[in-house]
Order: sequence, then structure tokens, then C-alpha cells
Amino acid sequence: MNFIPLATSAGPRRASPPAPLKPVLLDAEELRLFLRSLDTESRAAEQAGDYARADRLATRAAGLRP
Repeated sequence: MNFIPLATSAGPRRASPPAPLKPVLLDAEELRLFLRSLDTESRAAEQAGDYARADRLATRAAGLRP
């Protein structure tokens, strides 16, 4: 089992690797609603000053757009 070392003030720690991605099939309407929710959450995060989260959500939405 491989672990990803994380640097912290208490010294290096080991964390589990992220779970593998699961393929999901969405129809056009579900994809549209999902992209709309990602855009809404991105705008809310940006208004709250959480620019890193806003960028992650916007990047995810851009990658899913046809």
C-alpha cells in the first residue's frame, strides 16, 4: 500500500491515497443541472473569499462542459 507523505508542523504524516474515480452516466438535463450547481457554488465561494475552492469548482465545471 502506498501512502502520500504530508508535511505538517508536527512532522511528516501519511495519508491514504484518494479513492479511485467512479464513472457516472448523466443525461443532458442532469449534466446541465450539475454544471449549474458547480457554477453557483463557485460564485458563492468567490464571494466568501475562498478563491482556491472557487477555482477548483470552476475548473471542474469547465472540464465537464461539452
